[in-house]
Amino acid sequence: MRTLRPPMLAVVITILIALALSETAEGVPGLSNVSRGLTGLVVSPATIEKDLGRFLWFVETDLGAITVSNPSYEPMWVKLDLCRLSHDALGVLETQDEPARGSDAVRLKPRTFTLPPGGRATVRASVDPAYLTKSGEKGIYASIMVTSRPATTRPAMGVRPVGAVGIPLLVRFGGKPDAKLIITDIQVVETDRHEGRTRVVQVRVRNDGRTHVRASGSVAIGKEEARQHAGGVVLPVALVLPGCERVLEGPWPEGLTSPGTYHVSARLSADGVTVPGAGPSASARVAIDEAEAAAGGSRTRL
Repeated sequence: MRTLRPPMLAVVITILIALALSETAEGVPGLSNVSRGLTGLVVSPATIEKDLGRFLWFVETDLGAITVSNPSYEPMWVKLDLCRLSHDALGVLETQDEPARGSDAVRLKPRTFTLPPGGRATVRASVDPAYLTKSGEKGIYASIMVTSRPATTRPAMGVRPVGAVGIPLLVRFGGKPDAKLIITDIQVVETDRHEGRTRVVQVRVRNDGRTHVRASGSVAIGKEEARQHAGGVVLPVALVLPGCERVLEGPWPEGLTSPGTYHVSARLSADGVTVPGAGPSASARVAIDEAEAAAGGSRTRL
């Protein structure tokens, strides 16, 4: 593994400071937001999330503005594209190398442009109203990829292309959200955390609907032998995109270590509203024998 020498480390720190300053400067060459040898763009906002309203003949189409700043001494050529957006089971957003569904309906003006050194541009984003009313779709989910490269054929020393910046775009069209949450699995597992080995309840959910949703829920734990409620777990709120799966996780109750077999069932909520039929039928069983209970409740999953 390579280590940074002290001069290189100083350069990295200088670049990070220059990036931070460029977010508040007005984009005039010669001011503090211009850094010789620095490349890349400063882009905001980090995410665009919008529920587009509709009332009678009025259809909301505006998605807001994207600000792109160039903190270098080099003019930069900039291009915006839309790619498909998804996420993994842990909720880490992923950009797929393919067009997003409905991307042709998203208007970005301007879509390509050149930024002078220290310059700043505003890109307006909107949706074609015909797509909102006639496509039958319920939303658009994409990553707005902002790519750049030096506009000159002989860039200044130390300046080089730096890939792209992605802005997640989450748009729901007017009307009732179309999210369909389904529990696909429930497990009680042991994981290594900072405080040591601990037991957690994991509920895997899938969104079979056409709009994104913030899922949450609760887990009921009952002791089978006594047929009585023994404890519960609250599942934190998590974003689930259409067609994606997400794992909701909560800690096993600390005091629940007595020997026996426990029945675990989950109930879900979508944007704060209970989802009927998604949870009570999905369940798991956990057995804790006397030896495990004496050792602190290490679980055996059935």
